[in-house]
Amino acid sequence: MLEIDFTDIDWLLIRQALSLALLKNRPVHILRGRAFLERNPEYLPLFDDIAAAVSSIGAGMLFPRNESIVFEPHKAQSGIYRLESAPFSSSVEILLFLMPALFYNKVRSILYQRGVTHSVLSYPTGFVKEFLLKALEQLGFYASLTLRRFGFYGSGGGALESRIYPQEAKRAPIFSGIPCAISGATIYISRLGMELALEEKRLIAEFTGLRQDRISIMDVQDSDGCGNSIQVYIDLGGIHLILFREVRIYNEKGDRAFNKDNVPAILSGLSAEVNTLILDRLLPEHIIRELYPYIIFSGADLPHKIEAPPVIRTGKLCELILG
Repeated sequence: MLEIDFTDIDWLLIRQALSLALLKNRPVHILRGRAFLERNPEYLPLFDDIAAAVSSIGAGMLFPRNESIVFEPHKAQSGIYRLESAPFSSSVEILLFLMPALFYNKVRSILYQRGVTHSVLSYPTGFVKEFLLKALEQLGFYASLTLRRFGFYGSGGGALESRIYPQEAKRAPIFSGIPCAISGATIYISRLGMELALEEKRLIAEFTGLRQDRISIMDVQDSDGCGNSIQVYIDLGGIHLILFREVRIYNEKGDRAFNKDNVPAILSGLSAEVNTLILDRLLPEHIIRELYPYIIFSGADLPHKIEAPPVIRTGKLCELILG
């Protein structure tokens, strides 16, 4: 059994280790993985839902042991699967966990998922559909994602449908020397009042310089519970990267945690991330980490020199499991 031993472990590293282990059908022992979950209990529902998905599709056994996490995978077969996520989890994380293994099957797979589609612990569905999947197409990985119903963190009740197709041999440059420009923004709001959305619109325009007529507001009527998702679109030469903030309405215990006084700081942080991307033309670390395994699979080059320690750790993880 392969030991995964990183001192500075985080959730993304855990999920990618499990995902690559499933792809390679290789048992892994993630040292201090359970200890991380106990220190960061908001991620426990994500782990539990991934373990439930592993059991549901017959892909082995995933369980905690002492302070670690043990995964004894079986091959993930193509199929049509129906999966659930808990109200304080993320359907997107389950999809991201399964995608690498399902891409390397010979037959298309279909996932019908119910639960949280917009989680403070993961990406909104728009990021996956409009950016991640389009970026993966450049590398020969084809999938589709359809949002059937919004499901916000703390309530769930959303619905996703995704189709994952067999990988095709393809090697293409990805985001090399391309211009970056803000093309627009959307504020999704459910049961929190239009006054809040209008104030967020004003702040986005103030912080980024984007004209208010390029910022749209979508009042989500068909959803369980309250939610607020703010998404800014960056044109990367035909592909739109979505930088976002999911506003926390509830904490992981189910207590209401929303404070409108925190919104300016939230949007200031988002705008700083947008402006850094525009000026430096460097993708955020978490996005490089998300793409890294697929870049390795395809034999493509990384979009720019990598110096950030979290990205380096993801690279070492890929070397360790993929060989």
